[in-house]
Amino acid sequence: MALRYRYAVVAAGFAVAAVTIVGAAVAGSRSAANVQTTTVVDVPADTVDYWVDTHISISVGETFSIATTGTVNWDTTHPAVGPTGLKFTKSPCAANQYLDPTSWAATGINCYSLIGRIVGSGNNQSNVVFLVGSSFKLKSPVAGDLELGFNDDYPYDNSGDFSAAVTTP
Repeated sequence: MALRYRYAVVAAGFAVAAVTIVGAAVAGSRSAANVQTTTVVDVPADTVDYWVDTHISISVGETFSIATTGTVNWDTTHPAVGPTGLKFTKSPCAANQYLDPTSWAATGINCYSLIGRIVGSGNNQSNVVFLVGSSFKLKSPVAGDLELGFNDDYPYDNSGDFSAAVTTP
């Protein structure tokens, strides 16, 4: 009888090992479905039309994130800025935006900063612009193509660029 019990324990041990292996395989296949993609996009500060097409489509409810680096010069008399730019409340940002708000990619958002928008088609065309800054994460309320830009009113004297790593599911 002791011999039969030993075989049962060994057989049960193999069953547990088999369940563990199968469970790991199933868990592995689930995580493979959640693979994230990171696309690096260059956003030059001298982009005349403000926007760079990232060639990334965003779905409704999809969470994406953007991590950025780089510095740009928005004119020859001021120091370079990072992706966060100058706060709207800091001179000369608000004064410049109030002088001619139509010449900016986005008013009320940090000047000389990295900005973004999701552009849909048909009834889903969005003109909502958001501050990306040095990092950004959003569960998208709309579907469309992600565009990134530099918030300035006069791109012709700009130099430098931002590098944006966009991560999507």
